[in-house]
Amino acid sequence: MSEIDENQYSQIFETVQNVQKIQEMVHKFFASNMTIGELEKELEKIIGPELAELAAITEVTRAASKREQETARLLKDKTGVEMVPIWNTNNDDLVCEVCKSKNGKPIVDNRFPPEHLGCRCWVNYELPEIG
Repeated sequence: MSEIDENQYSQIFETVQNVQKIQEMVHKFFASNMTIGELEKELEKIIGPELAELAAITEVTRAASKREQETARLLKDKTGVEMVPIWNTNNDDLVCEVCKSKNGKPIVDNRFPPEHLGCRCWVNYELPEIG
């Protein structure tokens, strides 16, 4: 993956058409048995090969994180139980120092994955401690 900064990455979202196409492809990824590699190939048609891998990873992470947050919020609304979000990494050589320092810890600053471009982190939720 080549070095791409936030500015270059944000340019792919400058048109509504690109945003809609990327959202459709990410939705298709979750709704089917599509692999991340297949998503990347589809995104290449929209934004080119240089950004496709980065977008596939980042946007799948973003969509999953937002859906998980929404599910936790709905659970709180229905039951009154506020789940505790816990940051998780793949714990491998690709994990950055920022994410590594958050691994296994509760999210208290309301900053959810993706923390950065290419972030592969995720959140799981735990019941709060009673007492």
